[in-house]
Amino acid sequence: MVEIAENPQTQDAPETSVPDITELNNKGYKLYPKIKLYDVIFKRFFESDENLKKLYESVSNRKIRVEDIERVTLEEGKSFETQMTNDLGFLVKNADGQDEFLFLVEAQSTWNDNMPYRFWDYLVEIFRKYTRDHHLDKHGDVHFFLPRPCFYLIYTGSGNKPDKLGFAEKMFRSGKRDGFDLDFGIHVISSPDSKTVPGQYVGFSKIVSRLRKDCKTYVEFVTKLREECCKKEYDLFVKFIDDNRAEMEMDMAQTLRSEQDFDDYMAQTFRSEQDFDDYMAQRDEIVVAKATPEIVAKATPEIVAKATPEIVAKATPEIVAKATSEIKKQTFIELYTEGLLSAEAAAKKLNMTVPVFLDLVKASV
Repeated sequence: MVEIAENPQTQDAPETSVPDITELNNKGYKLYPKIKLYDVIFKRFFESDENLKKLYESVSNRKIRVEDIERVTLEEGKSFETQMTNDLGFLVKNADGQDEFLFLVEAQSTWNDNMPYRFWDYLVEIFRKYTRDHHLDKHGDVHFFLPRPCFYLIYTGSGNKPDKLGFAEKMFRSGKRDGFDLDFGIHVISSPDSKTVPGQYVGFSKIVSRLRKDCKTYVEFVTKLREECCKKEYDLFVKFIDDNRAEMEMDMAQTLRSEQDFDDYMAQTFRSEQDFDDYMAQRDEIVVAKATPEIVAKATPEIVAKATPEIVAKATPEIVAKATSEIKKQTFIELYTEGLLSAEAAAKKLNMTVPVFLDLVKASV
């Protein structure tokens, strides 16, 4: 019989050669950043000013013009003060052309009770930028107005969730607001509804979540996605699929590839005790072979320079550019021949016609 120590914490911890999981995750994400399908789709869908207008009208029951909207989404690299990013932020003007409302929208597939604080963080940063851009002096004698913030959380995950989240309720120990103490509410939208924009997005995302596990090819995935959106009368997303079919096939391909590359890296690293830099040197060739075309186009010159600096030093920019282009073509040819991508999608990404692309495929056989 094995004796169990009365106080296990006093026992000496066994030595382990397993790398630190947090450190590995951070290194893994830097080398193989996971592409989040929902984030890509959400951003592309709301790149349309008309869809943004419909979103506002859907939740406010107020008609506006596209000209009444100004985007204020926080984007990485757009500010020297912060690298904070959020999903969607936009200002809505009133009849007098003044900024009346500030809408902040976040889409989440996993529940997070800290969302009220995250909204608060985004709001402070956007207000800081707003007052600076409009030359509003908080220390001055001239009173100024700010747009009224409205918060919306579009939740596409599982489980029943409340319709509203209160800042004080979630973030303060007492959970109550007293007089003028800080509080605000977040509208939570988590049910599919063909009659509203966020409701269609929830339903669309749930279909995506199911189909991405069942479909064997990206072409099948997009085809079935459109069919089910038609049945559910998600008309906005039927049109979105029709307008972005090739891009959606690529989104799916890149998402799965990025996830697989990350998983391969983690599995390989846990089997090995070698230094991360040595591991990187041995993985250069695999990085080029498995990376998405966009990553290849960006990273190939750097990888080649690291591996064979004496060759690249002599190579002309035209030679490097041509080599990168050939790798990109070969990647799309392989995706097509494996039945993972349609000829239309591959040709569009390579900026060529379908017949020209098919000729490339024939020549590569």
